[in-house]
Amino acid sequence: MPWIIISAIIFVFGLAVGSFLNVVIYRLPRKGKIVKSRSLCFHCGAVLRWFELIPLVSFIIQAGRCRRCRRRLSWQYPLVEAATGLAFLSVFWRVILLEPSRIVFADPFGLQAFWLYVIGGLWCFYASVLIIVFVYDLKYYLIPDKVIFPAVMAAFAANFSLDVFPRLLKNPVLPAISLGGRFPFSTAPANSDFLISGIIAAFLFSSFFFILFWLSRGRWLGFGDVKLAVFLGLILGYPAVILGAFWAFGLGSLVGVALIAFGKKRLKSEIPFGPFLCLGAWLV
Repeated sequence: MPWIIISAIIFVFGLAVGSFLNVVIYRLPRKGKIVKSRSLCFHCGAVLRWFELIPLVSFIIQAGRCRRCRRRLSWQYPLVEAATGLAFLSVFWRVILLEPSRIVFADPFGLQAFWLYVIGGLWCFYASVLIIVFVYDLKYYLIPDKVIFPAVMAAFAANFSLDVFPRLLKNPVLPAISLGGRFPFSTAPANSDFLISGIIAAFLFSSFFFILFWLSRGRWLGFGDVKLAVFLGLILGYPAVILGAFWAFGLGSLVGVALIAFGKKRLKSEIPFGPFLCLGAWLV
């Protein structure tokens, strides 16, 4: 029963974060103040009251319309909020509840449980970045530098911390959880390697994308995908990044063929690839 209550709290917290992600997605291209400005109806410009900003609930109660001008609101808002809530909930279940060694159940305040909490918090942050990139690239065919550059630096700092500090404390990192990469070409059993594996994966993945970008002169994919590949390499590590690329290309091909078959796109039409990279990474 306590885990059901905690799951509900985490889901609600994810909804609130998703509401903030919507603000980021909306204001980034308009160069508005993300934190200090009040939320407005983008149709009539009316300042929204607190009860109009309750994640998911307000949209349902107001039937997807502004209370003042009665014009329809975008479905992006409840979808992003729900996706973030579900993403945070899935992180909690994957990292804490379904963790094979049951460290948190045995010693919830121990050092290894602490590292699981850190991993969970990191993946909630990574999920937020992936959701922003997914929606932003889908809408504007662009991956924002203001999001991806800080995310890359944060991922590198996290990998460094997850590798170095536990070793200084002489405490093995997450011995039973399959998050974090492996050192390439190593056959010996070892704990997850975050730093070197992440750097190698980021270099290989972004190099492959840069070659595609250079050969096609930007026609096959944009340079934003190259920068996104660095971030995905750091958070997935080796060899998970290869599986992530497989998922991304497979899903992108299926959706592209379906859009052409239904007449939504032509053979030479542009389709943003960032959303498929984000989805592939999340599936892995």
